[in-house]
Amino acid sequence: MKNFILSLSSKQNFVLAFLLFLMTVPFPYPGFSQSIDTICGTTFPESWRAALVEESQSILEYAADRNASRIVPVRFNDVAANSVFLSLTQNDVNIGLANLNQAFASAGITFVQCGPINKILSGPIANSGQNDLFIPPFSYSSNTLEVYANPGNYTSFGQLPCPIAYQSGNPNYAATCPKYDNVLFLNSGTLLSHKVFIHETGHHLGLLHTFMPTLTYSNPPTTSQFDHPYPVEIAPGIINTLWWGRELVIRQNTPGKPFPEFNSGKSGDFVKDTHADCTKTGIFFPGCPTSAQNITTCAIDPTILTYKDYNNDPVYPTPDGSDFGRNYMSYWHYECLNHFTSGQMQRTIYYFDNYRLPNYVLNCGNFEGDVEYCGSSTKIPMVTIRARDITAAYRCNVTTDGVGHFNGLLYSQNIKADVYHNGRKEQFEYNNQDDRFHLGHKQCEWVEGIDTWDLILLSRHVLGLEPLNDGYKLIAADANKTNTITDVDIYDLRKLLLGTYTKLPIHDQPWRFVPEFIPSIYANGFNLNPFAMAVNGVSGLVNSTLYTESANLSALGVTPNPFEIPDVQGLKGFDAIKIGDINGDWINDNCQWGLINPSEVALLIGSSDGSLAANDEVLLSVKTKNFNHVQGFQLGFQLPNDYFEVLEIFSTELSDYNKSDNFGLEENMLKTLWFDPVAGTKSLTDNKTLFSIKVRMKQSVSSLNNLLKLDNSILKNRFWQENPSVNASLVLEIEPVVDGRDPQQLEVPFLTSSILEGKPNPTNGRFSLFFNNASYETTGKVRITNVFGQIIDEKVVTLLPESNEIQIDAFNEAVTGTYYIEINTSDKRYSLKVIRN
Repeated sequence: MKNFILSLSSKQNFVLAFLLFLMTVPFPYPGFSQSIDTICGTTFPESWRAALVEESQSILEYAADRNASRIVPVRFNDVAANSVFLSLTQNDVNIGLANLNQAFASAGITFVQCGPINKILSGPIANSGQNDLFIPPFSYSSNTLEVYANPGNYTSFGQLPCPIAYQSGNPNYAATCPKYDNVLFLNSGTLLSHKVFIHETGHHLGLLHTFMPTLTYSNPPTTSQFDHPYPVEIAPGIINTLWWGRELVIRQNTPGKPFPEFNSGKSGDFVKDTHADCTKTGIFFPGCPTSAQNITTCAIDPTILTYKDYNNDPVYPTPDGSDFGRNYMSYWHYECLNHFTSGQMQRTIYYFDNYRLPNYVLNCGNFEGDVEYCGSSTKIPMVTIRARDITAAYRCNVTTDGVGHFNGLLYSQNIKADVYHNGRKEQFEYNNQDDRFHLGHKQCEWVEGIDTWDLILLSRHVLGLEPLNDGYKLIAADANKTNTITDVDIYDLRKLLLGTYTKLPIHDQPWRFVPEFIPSIYANGFNLNPFAMAVNGVSGLVNSTLYTESANLSALGVTPNPFEIPDVQGLKGFDAIKIGDINGDWINDNCQWGLINPSEVALLIGSSDGSLAANDEVLLSVKTKNFNHVQGFQLGFQLPNDYFEVLEIFSTELSDYNKSDNFGLEENMLKTLWFDPVAGTKSLTDNKTLFSIKVRMKQSVSSLNNLLKLDNSILKNRFWQENPSVNASLVLEIEPVVDGRDPQQLEVPFLTSSILEGKPNPTNGRFSLFFNNASYETTGKVRITNVFGQIIDEKVVTLLPESNEIQIDAFNEAVTGTYYIEINTSDKRYSLKVIRN
């Protein structure tokens, strides 16, 4: 008689054993999907089976108070692609909890709801390929049983706890537990009222399927089979690392049997008092079809259920005469599942007390609030807040619902929060970094709420004419994320508006978030300078801990943490700030620009709009009308490239209005904007050319009226005038190219050219200017201005009819920002943009 001895080595490899363990099959009724003991096929630790065997004796010997009260906090999430599938109701939750409490009553385990149902409406999140990895970063608490109801295309499953053997300092195994090991997925909210919820919760508390292992059955067994009832040795005392013994029917030693020693404690599901079960489909165990059980009476027909174990003992009738095919952890008809065994309850108590309980937190809903726009009452949906214990792995992920509310569970007061708005793209950004992980933003979302008036307000602040005295506006103005406001922020926002940038280069998202208690409790410091304010007497922390995506709340020195206590004026939420939106009109924008308002800007086709032939070259000259005391403007044109080949753009009448910095040309569209560089106004007489577009016709047209249009979906078309008596408007004239000459020969435009070069650019002070276009010796004026047109330096130089190198010293003392260098000769003007680091 062979003794049942299990000898384990640290070199054992159980990969295949767990791959086989993961091979489970669907429940036998519509909507009751496959129960999977994995995170959607991700690789499990190699030694789990060995660790489970090792601790099975500890489970049997565990002395537990069966009368103790054991409470499991349960948080429910409804995640769906559209509102039709947001199906989870409070009634579903109530029924599901009642069923759980009845099923686990003998273990003294009670399940309680933790906070209201959290609802997330997002197609990309709901339909992501690996739901257990993609959904928890948006809604999760590490301190509950986290239940997700989602009609997406995946199977229901409950995650097993990592074996306790890892936690006891066992030198034989490496602790490689899954990131999210307290999750339970149901592919429909209605399954809460079915036995599947009980089944998956059993997995959460350490229960395996009663029919393990699901290997191909072959009788009689050989020692080469992985499911041999006794350990398969590959050398004396060394067990085959892939062995997982099939459980025998007998429950005591019985001489005369091929396998006379019972093995139920270290084979199968490791529970001694569960029946030697077989899977329901007959795929793995011949003679074990679902039809053997009557779906109405639940009776088993032994003429159909003919499966026998490796002792040739039939699994039914059972030796003790008890019912078969009714255990919650089996795959028999769900209508018939009605019990756990005493051994299973012992196992759940062991895992509850030793693994789950240290992580549960019963103070449900201690992290609840709203995300609101700039301190207003306007709620922002789809904002994800990821709160982390700074010194531990505990985490809480919450995403605001359709009305901007979130609810979660913090583990401690030692919190760092990462806050991200989820955009309208279907793609995830930073999906390999779960702190930064979010849905990407479309270009429209970056631009919404921003217009040239914001640039005017920003320039007035930088010039010191009208300083911003609102903390929200100051944070919104920091476009380059330096915690300072300079002309570089103006430069970046201008490029964003013109489409040169599709996003701001430094930011992950077009939003910044402020913990709500900061502007409320510390309003004076916040509005004076939110980047250098003191919080709770601690200064110099805010600019490194807030207003970025990551807010180290504990470092603020606020004790206790405002997010942990209920009496801080209910200020546990966040205020959302749209980057670049200085005047706060994002709330009326929201990427819904609609049609042009003719009272704001009119574009009229002047002179003749008759036919143009293919290959004709003309000037589309935009001319002024009622251009009085204009502070700034922005325009978006339809310019279909099926008809127009753009050859050049010329601007002539306004200072600091040039092709490189004031125009954006994209497919089928043209954008332009301008504001006075010294925050003043400009007036032009009627019929002055504002700018011209030189085009070559690709095909003939009979009229331009239906081709050339102002379009608010390109850029909101507006003039800003100081006390206008009549609204400014524009007239489009179609003009010939005079005498074959370009307009720069007639109107001396502001040009950039390879003729004028500078090195190094960007510069940290040292700078040389190279000019290569003098045809004879002459003089020229070199002028350096900032983006507001203010002169930084000016001097007259001699230009030789060869290469000229001019040393520029002004950048040695200049502050960081964008500058322009002009060289004016007797007949032309050249410009070069320089960045000072």
